[in-house]
Amino acid sequence: MKIFHIAYYTMIRNFRDKKSILLTLGLPILLILIIGTALNSADSPKTLDKISVAYVNEDKGAISKEFDAFLNIDDIKYFIDVREEKSYEDGIKLINEKKVEALIYIKNDFSGSISNEKKAVIEVYESPLNELHVSVVKSIVESFINRVNTMEVMYKMNADLSNQKFIQDKSIMDMPITAKGNIPRAIDYYAVTMLAVSLMYGTLFASYAMAEDKFENTYIRIKSSPTKAYINYLGKTLGTIATLLLEAILLIVFTKYAYHVNWGSNIPMVLFLSSLFSVFVTGLGIMAYVITNDEKKSGTFLNILTVFLTFISGGYVKINFNGIIFDKLVAFVPNKMFQTAMFNTIYDGSMHQTQACIIGLIVITVMIFFIVAGFGRRVLD
Repeated sequence: MKIFHIAYYTMIRNFRDKKSILLTLGLPILLILIIGTALNSADSPKTLDKISVAYVNEDKGAISKEFDAFLNIDDIKYFIDVREEKSYEDGIKLINEKKVEALIYIKNDFSGSISNEKKAVIEVYESPLNELHVSVVKSIVESFINRVNTMEVMYKMNADLSNQKFIQDKSIMDMPITAKGNIPRAIDYYAVTMLAVSLMYGTLFASYAMAEDKFENTYIRIKSSPTKAYINYLGKTLGTIATLLLEAILLIVFTKYAYHVNWGSNIPMVLFLSSLFSVFVTGLGIMAYVITNDEKKSGTFLNILTVFLTFISGGYVKINFNGIIFDKLVAFVPNKMFQTAMFNTIYDGSMHQTQACIIGLIVITVMIFFIVAGFGRRVLD
């Protein structure tokens, strides 16, 4: 109960800090309106153009031939323009030359691996030119993979597969892709990126919570009280996480009804991602303080880091990095992982990509708290 008591009063103190609340909640809400409204006409596409895709199939087996047939379905051809190439190198060259937006690559052991119940993948290499188009290509590939997995299960159950060919009117029912409704407007895009900014500024709450006992001269009294130090800091950590999550909920609810922002139908997943990012942000703020052992230095560092991570992850303006390697590195930025998972959740994007982002955030968060545990004994005890 001591932990929850400390967490409650930590959250109350945070919300009484009007300057910090204005920075972490008021400013993002204002920026969503200003930037989203200003760029809405420029960023909102009216139609979904055909996506240029390079396709390399080195496999000669039956399953890869089924994928050839799958790509020739009229419903699929409506979305993508497939350009068959002879080699992987040719496909990558086209991406580098910006002649295609994605490469679908099947290795020569694809069908054999599936027949032998080994892992087999259809690789999708993306261009940084258009994230929405790339997500469409990934969804198409996932639709085929899900179909193959279903047929494999039916085969193991001795089910009749004679009518399980790819029927055109049933093959992509799980791909709700339209030019209206599933494409984010500018205000929808910036609502997600500003949510990330709002939570990132919450690192200051975490840093302050760890430092306040020392500069408010309550540290000696806490040390002489029956309350253990770890209980005090665990309570403050939980209180900071609760503060950030409540801010996220307030921002989501406000923008949904005031700005009509599309947060999708999977609200539990949106809240889970917000919770996970709140834990990461809290850990980052604590880590900055325990490493610097100075509240002002950690605050300066966190402000600079927030602006930098927001910029490179496209939080202020969409950025196309003209380099596949650099684009891959940016994909590991926590803000980018959070935003990618949110967009995939809201707009029915790649579940595999969402899962990878979640795992990435969890791994980074765990590493941060291990660092805190290492430095914290010296600074916090």
